[in-house]
Amino acid sequence: MKSVSYQQLQTAGESIAVQATDSFEFAIMQIWEQINTTVIYDNELTLLAQERYQNSVSAQEVYSRLRNIKLGSPYITAVYLYSQKEDRFLDADKGCSYLSEDFLDPAIHDTASSRYITSVPPHLVRFSHGEETVLCYTLVVPLLHYAAQTGFSLCIQIDLDKLYADILGDKQSNGMELYLCSKDGIVLAAQDRSVLGEKLAELEEKLTEPSPLDLILGRKGMMWAKTWSEELNWYFYMQMPYEVKIPDIFNTYAILWGILLAASVIIVIAYILLNFLMRPFHEAVLELNEKHLKELLTDSFSNPDTLEKMGSFKEIFPCPCLQIIVMDSLHNLEDFSRSSLSVIEALKDRYSLKIFPMSMAGNRIALICNYDQKIWTTDTENAFLRQLLTDMDCLYPGEAYLALSLQKTNVSQLPLAYKECEEIQNYKLYMKNRILHYKELAGKRLTLSYPTELEKQLINNLLVGNQEGCALYTEKFITYLLDNEAIFLDNQIANAIFQMQNEILRRISSLPLSVNTVSLATLPEKPTRNEVRDFVEEFICYLSDKIVKKNEKNESLLNQSILEYIDAHFVDESFNLNQISYQFNLNRNYLAKLIKEETGQSFNEYINQRKIAVAKDLLLSTKLSIEEIAHQTGFSYSHYFIKIFKSREGITPGQYRDTYSGNRNAPE
Repeated sequence: MKSVSYQQLQTAGESIAVQATDSFEFAIMQIWEQINTTVIYDNELTLLAQERYQNSVSAQEVYSRLRNIKLGSPYITAVYLYSQKEDRFLDADKGCSYLSEDFLDPAIHDTASSRYITSVPPHLVRFSHGEETVLCYTLVVPLLHYAAQTGFSLCIQIDLDKLYADILGDKQSNGMELYLCSKDGIVLAAQDRSVLGEKLAELEEKLTEPSPLDLILGRKGMMWAKTWSEELNWYFYMQMPYEVKIPDIFNTYAILWGILLAASVIIVIAYILLNFLMRPFHEAVLELNEKHLKELLTDSFSNPDTLEKMGSFKEIFPCPCLQIIVMDSLHNLEDFSRSSLSVIEALKDRYSLKIFPMSMAGNRIALICNYDQKIWTTDTENAFLRQLLTDMDCLYPGEAYLALSLQKTNVSQLPLAYKECEEIQNYKLYMKNRILHYKELAGKRLTLSYPTELEKQLINNLLVGNQEGCALYTEKFITYLLDNEAIFLDNQIANAIFQMQNEILRRISSLPLSVNTVSLATLPEKPTRNEVRDFVEEFICYLSDKIVKKNEKNESLLNQSILEYIDAHFVDESFNLNQISYQFNLNRNYLAKLIKEETGQSFNEYINQRKIAVAKDLLLSTKLSIEEIAHQTGFSYSHYFIKIFKSREGITPGQYRDTYSGNRNAPE
């Protein structure tokens, strides 16, 4: 109750601080608006100030207008008009002017001469000898209409002492203090002049939050409330005294509370002693239960009275839903089971889940989960599994693999659930996140059909040294094995990789190429997905580098053979890039790249150039029709031939024949 009372006092204090901040903002912003109105609409003030030496009426009018500005707010303590040209201040109160070196408040001079709308932070000012200093905040606004010519600025000093007194009122007598601070925590204004310029952090160190003991004893203290003014760019800190009081009636129950506390301590001690004495019995019961649960999961009861054991298990699992999670070590590490049990125990408490963990053969952990489906949602399950993997990775990075059975509703179905998890562990390479639910296997498990066509394309690109093609079909081969819509067993994937490796080595054995098979990397016995990918990529990369180096000497000969084949067949209507690709057993993209490098033109551009050259010769040397020439030069349709001819020559075939027939100077 004392804590609640303290919070209520603190809320009230924060409300007072907000009110004080709003009051300061309102008063100062009203003065800002008054000054802005004068600057915008009083166009004659500057002219009167300029003429004051020539005309006494103008001088009186200047000081009269400045005094009117002062009368606009009770918090304005002084109004000055600064002339940058004369470096002189006109004083509204005294009706005279001062040179800057004689002016009472030198802090204003540098700010006023800047000719920008700005302000002078709160500081102490003594208006005349013998007078008490006043805490002032000065607003500086240039006269906009004539600032560019004469440089006059209005300087308005606000009496913060008076503003403090009016806003805080009787709150000061209650011990409240208000501090105005800059962004960097320097005290700009306060009732206590001695703290001006100090860091607020040093004042805060003297005030601390009340401890529970302070509240219980009802001690007095000071609290802080802090607000930020967007308009003024100041922090307002309100320091307030507090004293927490509650009715004395509660103190009469101190003896009762003491008795209850003593009774609670006795009960806790008795509970600890009882647990200590019963520990051997509990350990024996747990060991027996674990033995029976292992027999249940593996369907290997030593006692044929299975049904009776099933009945006792039903009492152990009170919730309607059962599920088994099996966690396997990829490499059968020692101590994996023991370390895993400690991690699982910690997670069990965090997720309030009823779990029965058991160490199985081969460093395998089986978790029997018993839960209410309304509480144990899919999101909660996923969060638990991810956290389990994360915690295990801290001990054994990348070793743990999780298999989840289907949900069961009867204890007698637990052996089936465990077999489902055992089956899942044969698909570790399919587990992208090392977690696999048995329901994902339904309808997906297929016998691996070896990707013969991918292997053929990979070998063809490898034999000609096309490294880009090798990379492309290597990725397709890996994707087929690891990211297929079907799910393949780990040993099926390993066998497919060995088959691909053996076929490639057999095919390149006929090449004049020396391959050191001993230096080739070998696939680990139990690889991860990344290890499978790295092995295949390194194997293909090693061989392609060897073949590329061999083919560098024969590359020009191959290119020449391709161009000779094109020259012999380009007028065939069925001639295309695929035909050449099949003839030379090359990837069509790689082939197109070779032609581009050799001729400087794309395949289609080069073929059309050759066809148009033959067509031009036939147009001038024969009387064949346009359609016949189109077919003889490999164009299936005459209109397409005309279109290509015109795009290259600028005229149609008929116009070309009419223009250059019998002319030996026809263009090549």
